[in-house]
Amino acid sequence: MFKNDKDAVIVEGFRTPFIKSGLDFNNISEEELGTWLLRELLERTQINSNEVEKVILANVNNSKNNPNIAHTIALRAGLPRSISATTVQKVDVSSIASLVTATIKINTGLSNIIIAGGVESMSQMPILLHYQMSQIIKKVIQAKNWKEKIKKIIDLRPSYIKPQFTNKNIFIEPVSGWSQIQIAEKLSEDFHISREEQDEFALDSFKKASLAQKNEKWKEDIVPVFPPDDFDLVDKDTKMKETLSMHDFSELQPYLEKDYGTVTSGNSSFAADGAVLFLVMSREKAKALGYKPLVTIYSSDHSGMECQQHGLGSIYAITNILKKEKLQIKDIDLFEIGENFATQTLACLKVFESPILAEKYLKQTSEKIDPEKCNVNGGALALGNPISVTDARMVLSAAKEMNRQQKEWGLVATGMYSGQASALLLRNEN
Repeated sequence: MFKNDKDAVIVEGFRTPFIKSGLDFNNISEEELGTWLLRELLERTQINSNEVEKVILANVNNSKNNPNIAHTIALRAGLPRSISATTVQKVDVSSIASLVTATIKINTGLSNIIIAGGVESMSQMPILLHYQMSQIIKKVIQAKNWKEKIKKIIDLRPSYIKPQFTNKNIFIEPVSGWSQIQIAEKLSEDFHISREEQDEFALDSFKKASLAQKNEKWKEDIVPVFPPDDFDLVDKDTKMKETLSMHDFSELQPYLEKDYGTVTSGNSSFAADGAVLFLVMSREKAKALGYKPLVTIYSSDHSGMECQQHGLGSIYAITNILKKEKLQIKDIDLFEIGENFATQTLACLKVFESPILAEKYLKQTSEKIDPEKCNVNGGALALGNPISVTDARMVLSAAKEMNRQQKEWGLVATGMYSGQASALLLRNEN
């Protein structure tokens, strides 16, 4: 296949450890986490900061009073004031969106060197006051004397004190009104995925991630972090229990129906904090500067479907990208498929495997995805889900594993709430 000088290549990528929210990164802001990682990326790649033209970062929570966190991180990391910086928000596929934006800029010759990726702190998710509470506070501030202030305070009701998460629609789909857990349960029902199947899949994800961590597979990928006010270096993902068993999963209560529900905290991903950054440039620029590309960002796809089917988003994105590039599932050496919920990944795998389901959902013949090629180092079930960054970790995992195993094709795909999905096709030409 023809190589173009304007192809976008990932030269290098790094990430912080992924830490369960409320633990080691609880007191680290997204700006601090992103700045720490960007400084390390610049140092380790020895890229001249004056040659970096753009920074495109994904972030969902949007730090307090910081609507363009990418710009803040770029400047704090030492990039010049002239830098162009953009923050991308597309929920679970935000980092893929940042990489696709970078790819378009490079393919069209508008830029040569871009830093892309994402940063997320679920620990520091902003909380808002109830609307009525905020109105009372405004009126109290505007009141001219204490008598008027007290009159306004009297309007206060206990229900107004209840806080609201700024990103509640990440958990409740705003069009259909369905929660993510309800959608996961519907997948379980529609595809006859038992609680035991989900628990087994989750356990397998933990085992793969634990083995990768034990074998220090990610040692070169992870940038250690020193949390503020703490002298303990954090250089590994949240410690995974090595003795996990099906018994541990079976004791967890379902989120919804106690007697009939199947989705639990064990077979669902957990909130986490983390950041992933990539150095992306044109093939021509990489060659000129003496960098050896990890992978080429070969193609991408963004798909839409019914809101209640967003867990199936990966099947549409995968199918579209393969058709576009005239490839088949058997041609792909490694898959990274989103596993926010075990039902999500299992349902997608079942569609490709079953002739009936493949015809129903994709209008094509079935072609099974080999489980041995899928999420080989575990996924979000084991490592956690910093919403806008999980897809970046999947891209990093695929790119590095493709080089370790000397594989040619890697495909990353995941769905997001509200019926959207994205996929990224990577090619290793080394």
